[in-house]
Formats: sequence, structure tokens, C-alpha cells
Amino acid sequence: FPSSPGAKQESEIWLRKYAIKHNSYDNQDVAFDRLIEGLRSGDLFFNGSDLHGLYELDDADELKQHAETYLGIEIDYDRFNFSCSC
Repeated sequence: FPSSPGAKQESEIWLRKYAIKHNSYDNQDVAFDRLIEGLRSGDLFFNGSDLHGLYELDDADELKQHAETYLGIEIDYDRFNFSCSC
């Protein structure tokens, strides 16, 4: 997943906005760090709660594209841990 520095920077900006939108309880840097860690580990948490399924993930295709550009790794949602902690 090689990308140009400009594309990587553009993806970082998009991911930072996405992180704040979905983790508004955290400051911007913490929200971004948690999103990146979740994308790497396959465990995403939004607003303090785990996601129950891919259907809860806003803009999943665009998130995947920007995450792959920024991280340089493949994002495969089939390997993510979606569960219910109810």
C-alpha cells in the first residue's frame, strides 16, 4: 500500500475528523490514537462502546480507504471483533 506523502497527509486529516466525530468524549489526539489502535487491532470503540457489527460503522468503505493509505496495511473487516457487551 505505498502512498504519496500528500495522500497520507490527506488521509490523516480525514481520519482525525472521523475520530473526533465518533469519540467526542476524548480530546482530538486521544480519539485519533484510539481509532488508529482499533484499526490495527480490529477492535473499534466509538463513544466508549464497542461496535456490534459492521452496520454500525459509518462510511466503512471510505474509512477503509483512508486507513489503508495512512497505515500502509490492508484493512479487512472480516477480521474485526464485533461483539455485544450488553
